[in-house]
Amino acid sequence: AGMTTLKNGRSKFPKNQALLTENLNYLFRTKQNAEAESLLKLAIENDPTNHTLYLAAGSTYETLGRMEEAIAAYKKAVEIKPDAWQAYYNLGAYYNNEGKKLQDAANNEKDNKKYEAGIKAADAQLAIALTYLEKAKELTEKGSSDRMDILKALKQLYVRMNLTEKFEEVKKEMQP
Repeated sequence: AGMTTLKNGRSKFPKNQALLTENLNYLFRTKQNAEAESLLKLAIENDPTNHTLYLAAGSTYETLGRMEEAIAAYKKAVEIKPDAWQAYYNLGAYYNNEGKKLQDAANNEKDNKKYEAGIKAADAQLAIALTYLEKAKELTEKGSSDRMDILKALKQLYVRMNLTEKFEEVKKEMQP
């Protein structure tokens, strides 16, 4: 019944931002990301300075496997709101995952030159991840659960990149 009411309202007021947002929330809750995409575009068109819409778009594109669009959306969120730690975190997670994939591929490589090239490519992605995750950490409150998630990711990266001092700092901050 609620969805029928929402659809009726949207048909009468197709550009109403509150109705669009409610419709988007429903689509996200029910994991209808493909359907959400067109509404996100309309919502962004109506409110192009709303960084949360770009975060939602990034997440939607990520779910749909369209990473270039996801990255662009997250970067737009940061452009609009430079302290949007979630966008930095999502960017860091993406590059971290890419680095891990490259590292795994390199570890399975028999040819030493290809292995070395693969590790170099992985390290480049991990360095980008590190930049974004450190920025996300800087923007979150000490002791918050969000910061703890970021610290866990950084801890793993610091080990992988042999950054002992930074690893120890994070380890210390994570202790109760």
